[in-house]
Amino acid sequence: MPAFTPHSDSDGSNTKIKSKYQELYDGISKYLNSAPGGNSTHFLNYGYRSLGGPDEARLDVPGGVPGADSMRLVFELVGPVELANRSVIDIGCGRGGPASLMAGKLGAVVTGVDLSPEAIAYCRRTHRAVGMRFETGDAEAVPLDAGSADVITNIESSHTYPSMRSFLSEVRRLVRPGGWFLHTDMLFGGRWREVRSTLETLGFAIESDRDITQNVLASRNAMARHRSGADTRNPILDNILGLPGSDVYNLLESSACEYRIVRSRLGGS
Repeated sequence: MPAFTPHSDSDGSNTKIKSKYQELYDGISKYLNSAPGGNSTHFLNYGYRSLGGPDEARLDVPGGVPGADSMRLVFELVGPVELANRSVIDIGCGRGGPASLMAGKLGAVVTGVDLSPEAIAYCRRTHRAVGMRFETGDAEAVPLDAGSADVITNIESSHTYPSMRSFLSEVRRLVRPGGWFLHTDMLFGGRWREVRSTLETLGFAIESDRDITQNVLASRNAMARHRSGADTRNPILDNILGLPGSDVYNLLESSACEYRIVRSRLGGS
């Protein structure tokens, strides 16, 4: 969830950038833990709303389900990739909703990793099903063994990483030959070009690359309608939620940033 403007490059101190985001997401988790209804908020992504196709989710989410658009984004990301009985590492797992969905609905064995200790503590308290575990860790130095995953997922998190190359090198270290990297986020066009070129250099073949910006904007428009009865508007909260008029929404609407789903596969078997 891009609460700040996504990076266009790696300016500034990497340590300071990571510290800023850890503090932000620790604060969000603490706030949600104490807010009415916040303890059931498992998803932090902007969501996906169908515009009549082409859609790629194999499972639908019934209308009216809390967090339906956020759940749909996870299913759209996975698309046709089979997760049943496969080892999945969800880097930037947040409050664990996507990891729980992939384990519970798609049969994956999931390890969630996040920089925020508060988020990981919440995940460990809340998501206790068999086939799930959670670890605190840096996306550029994940505390897991090389070649330990069949699939790596990264949902709306990489915009916070100071070094995209370091992150993608970690993905390469962690995934087994023939394994998948499923990536969705809001990034500037130059960052997406960096993602593609780096993946190819690391031995990944890009199997699909899809612009879902309009689907994400439709989800944010729906959220704005849902919140239209709120007594007051908070610009910081509006930006965190990506609501119309916020910096995040404007970056997407103007095409300065693109929200994409990129699926790639590591060569070998």
